[in-house]
Amino acid sequence: MELKNAMELRKSRRHYTAEKIPEQTAETLLELVKEINRETGLHLQMVFDHGEAFAGLRKSYGLFSGVQNYLVLAGNKTTPYFHEKLGYYGEKWVLLATNLGLGTCWVAGTYDKKSVYCHLEADEEIAAVIPFGNYLDKESLFTKMLRKQMHRNTKGIDELLYAVDQPPNWVLKAMKYVVKAPSAANRQPVRFTYSEGLVMAAVPGDSISQQLDLGIAKLHFELGTPGGMWQWGSGGIFQLNE
Repeated sequence: MELKNAMELRKSRRHYTAEKIPEQTAETLLELVKEINRETGLHLQMVFDHGEAFAGLRKSYGLFSGVQNYLVLAGNKTTPYFHEKLGYYGEKWVLLATNLGLGTCWVAGTYDKKSVYCHLEADEEIAAVIPFGNYLDKESLFTKMLRKQMHRNTKGIDELLYAVDQPPNWVLKAMKYVVKAPSAANRQPVRFTYSEGLVMAAVPGDSISQQLDLGIAKLHFELGTPGGMWQWGSGGIFQLNE
């Protein structure tokens, strides 16, 4: 999957139309969910035509409208690096949805968890959901103000990357995509360090939101490189393909 373009295009979309998602698009997204669950043991689930979790001001604080479909980010809470993996693989799904022309939005709090339509096994829990669908092109004044407020203090590469020595171009190119990674309240908590040819990513705490953000930022960095793989965990090292 070529997802670099999707990292450039992706925006958080909170207002959706009633238009049905094309069958082929839904099947493509479901195939990725099956692949992720099979490879990781996570339990991501796609929900269609069930908007109760976002119904009314009381549940979504008026931030969302028209939500009928969402991806449930769930799994066994004892899974190593559980929330980081949900961030990493959830964002991979978001980028595919973006490539397919759909709108998405990461949501960890402003929804009614009790109304989420999904099946959980013993020791499984929901960490977040991602509404998706055909979205309204024209944003409301409130949404524009919210987006402007959240992105007013967006951090640049110089604030997210600490370099002990001069980083090579491939690192700087990858960091351009990290800047575009979504994070809770746009706090951008993930910090990268470059030293002696190695890149490390870490967050200052162990909250669910920071672990999700760590997985998301790691994926954006990885997709911006010629190829390689991260170690899981805060403080994990990126191994560039030879």
